[in-house]
Amino acid sequence: SKQPPFPTVLKEIEARPECENLKLGAFLLEPIQRIPRYKLLLQDYLKHTPPEHPDYKFAEEGLAIVGDCASHINERIRSKENSVKLLELEAMMPGVYLRNMTLIMTAEMQKFCRKGLQPRFVALFQTMLIACEIKKSLISTQYVNPRRLMLPHEVKKVGML
Repeated sequence: SKQPPFPTVLKEIEARPECENLKLGAFLLEPIQRIPRYKLLLQDYLKHTPPEHPDYKFAEEGLAIVGDCASHINERIRSKENSVKLLELEAMMPGVYLRNMTLIMTAEMQKFCRKGLQPRFVALFQTMLIACEIKKSLISTQYVNPRRLMLPHEVKKVGML
């Protein structure tokens, strides 16, 4: 017998009452969202537990472990988001390969020249700055004629002003 296609099976499962009208993505996010909740719960528990209580030391150790886990998860999420953004930029900049780069920020700017103001796209990475001309059509935007400037020092992302 032939198996039904995955989208059909998925819709049947998501329609079950125990799924409470939630899609698969909601169930995949739930374990990730628990870790920050555990951290907050342990912080609150420690705030209301006297240091001499026998469980206090274990709660502190648990908080340290959960904090490390949360930091690891957040770093993986940031890394994945960076990878997705790099792939999007590569698609818009033909011939430019950005793998293993860390994107700091992007911006559209205006260049002053004899012909007047000309739009430019700028992408700042940890070790390089790329400036491109912007070529827009009805269906897409391309960043062309990239100019690369290697930076003498590594740039780190900091909070916004």
